[in-house]
Amino acid sequence: MTNNYVNTMNTAAQLNVSGYPYYIAISVDDTNYANDSDWGYYSGSNVTVNPGLTQGWHDVWIGLRGHADDASAVVWQYKRLNLTLPPVLVITNPVTDVVDEPMI
Repeated sequence: MTNNYVNTMNTAAQLNVSGYPYYIAISVDDTNYANDSDWGYYSGSNVTVNPGLTQGWHDVWIGLRGHADDASAVVWQYKRLNLTLPPVLVITNPVTDVVDEPMI
């Protein structure tokens, strides 16, 4: 990621990978990321990170490992992201005296 500040829930990340990973795991705000991670098949160096709906700082861990199930061969990379979502405009009390009239 180019910086620590994001404004979307689906943030693109580019991984710089050496070797041949087989599995990938992405963990957000989990203090036990090494044991709680859901591993999926590695499909390329472009991944999407979802920091959630809560604005503020989030801890993102991305893990890669080879084909073997040996957990000691896992490589983790850490990135801290600050999520700032655009404000939501909600009209709660519209004016009821407005009448639509057609133009000629």
